[in-house]
Amino acid sequence: MMDKKPHIQIKKSEHIVVLDQNWHSLFTGRKPYKIKMLESQLNKLLKEQGKVNTEYKAYKVLKKKMMDDIISGMSVAFDDKHAEGTKELKKKHKHIQEINGKFDAYEKRKQELPHEIEKVNQTLLKESMIIFYERMIHNKEKKRRLESEIQTIHDKVKELVGKKEDLDEENTRLYEFMHDLAGLEVIEQLDSHYFGGEE
Repeated sequence: MMDKKPHIQIKKSEHIVVLDQNWHSLFTGRKPYKIKMLESQLNKLLKEQGKVNTEYKAYKVLKKKMMDDIISGMSVAFDDKHAEGTKELKKKHKHIQEINGKFDAYEKRKQELPHEIEKVNQTLLKESMIIFYERMIHNKEKKRRLESEIQTIHDKVKELVGKKEDLDEENTRLYEFMHDLAGLEVIEQLDSHYFGGEE
């Protein structure tokens, strides 16, 4: 691992790393603690964003319905004979103020969340890249050691093949000499005695 972490500047990215299966698969075994914390934080923000968007739409629909109800009930409310209508209108007006408060809060949160998500996502992306880069450096060093080991084994195999060829060559010369000296019949008798007729 490096002693000092590099300073990385990543331009705004729409790529949310926790939604990428490749990102998950690149972590062999357990994810480091810092990565797990950032991942959890980002997942919470994404979940909140989904909830906020759903609630925002619901309150938007409700607000429109309440406004339509108020407009349609205004003519009844201003009629002196319908005091009940005025009371109902005041109730609806109070209700729409409550909806407006919640609607404004969701609208504000709706604008804040993308920035918060981007910030955590950037941090998670930077941390991941440092981890992956350090793994690449480690793998490169491991590969270099393996290549050295392969070369050593290759040299050893080459040496052993050479020794085997020398033995084959010596046996051929010995066999040819004995064949020329004593003839095939004697060679067959010796083969049968020493090798059981296998040679």
